[in-house]
Amino acid sequence: MVRNRLFDTYPVLVHASGKAEHLPLWPTLLQAADNWRIDTRLDPDLAVITFNSGGTLDHAGKRLGIFEESLRRNGVNEITALRGATKKWRNSLKIPLLLDHLNTASVRKYVLIVDSADVILTGDIARLVEVFKTFDCEALFNAERNHWPADLPRFDEEVAPGEFFPCLNSGVWVAYASFARELAAYCAALSVEKHGKSDQVRYKAAYRHFFPRIRLDHRCVLFQNINRVDGSVVVLNQPDLRLP
Repeated sequence: MVRNRLFDTYPVLVHASGKAEHLPLWPTLLQAADNWRIDTRLDPDLAVITFNSGGTLDHAGKRLGIFEESLRRNGVNEITALRGATKKWRNSLKIPLLLDHLNTASVRKYVLIVDSADVILTGDIARLVEVFKTFDCEALFNAERNHWPADLPRFDEEVAPGEFFPCLNSGVWVAYASFARELAAYCAALSVEKHGKSDQVRYKAAYRHFFPRIRLDHRCVLFQNINRVDGSVVVLNQPDLRLP
């Protein structure tokens, strides 16, 4: 449904991370996704995990449940939605919730970890595991243009010089479940002085620690981040629809 024109790739998931002013494509993609139907199925070895506290978000165009609805419209119903016990949600809660789930639940060989409010299905999710294995890593994160938090070491760009999408974003990733457990435990044990409510600050530290066991999908083979991206980079693969 969506093509990256730079790399001629057709990503499975599109992630609209960040603020509305940096997401010119999101409204059109979100509207289009309500109408398309993708012939797909879930790999039996893959578990899909998201985080949905049931609350509301103060972000234009974002709403908890968008990801789950996108999958279910296309026949994928096996989704685990983890919920925090507190009403005061912060993204750092995703890490202990994930770790507890991986330590206590019966988990499949691979796990796909996805934000609930700003991700949509755009391709055949059945191919995700086989493509992931070609990256020769244990966890693959979506890559974005923007380095955030900006005051962190710029390791992402140092190991990916010249990439259009050089930076780790923690809103969409796939991993071997065994490594996801190790990764979540490492992140949960980290003490951070700044950006304490963010999960991404911890995953960026883990990227430095575990690289190259962790890699990024720089060419948007599976995951397309659309923060600071326009129609010159990403297009709808539908002749009757155009992105701005």
